[in-house]
Amino acid sequence: MKSIIKSILILALVCHTGLSFAQSSGPDYTLESGTISLLGESVPIFSTISKAGTTVAWQQLVQDNESTALFNIGTTSGDWDPNTNTGTLAHQISSEGLYGLLTLKSTDSGLIVILDITDEQTLKQQQYTLVINSITYQ
Repeated sequence: MKSIIKSILILALVCHTGLSFAQSSGPDYTLESGTISLLGESVPIFSTISKAGTTVAWQQLVQDNESTALFNIGTTSGDWDPNTNTGTLAHQISSEGLYGLLTLKSTDSGLIVILDITDEQTLKQQQYTLVINSITYQ
């Protein structure tokens, strides 16, 4: 459990800046989650993922410590329908020293986000799965 929280905090600290790319990246939205799965273990951590323009902000509250990781969106693909909250929306993302894929998808049991992050130097990969409690559009 401590290693999971440590991994999340390290990711948040490393991802603190971002640049924007001028292109269409889908609708702007805010997602809220109360559970993150990492290394096969579900952890009750409150998270908010906000997508505005070509930037994604992942805000986390871990044991009274709040942190925010910022990512740039490179490309966006998928068949997401904001009227029904169904389909898949995938953003290729990057930040200083990190790159990956943020995927919002509808499942039979609700909405999830899968966040795959790779460290450019070590090539170490982490996958975070967030169960989404709510989605709002800006």
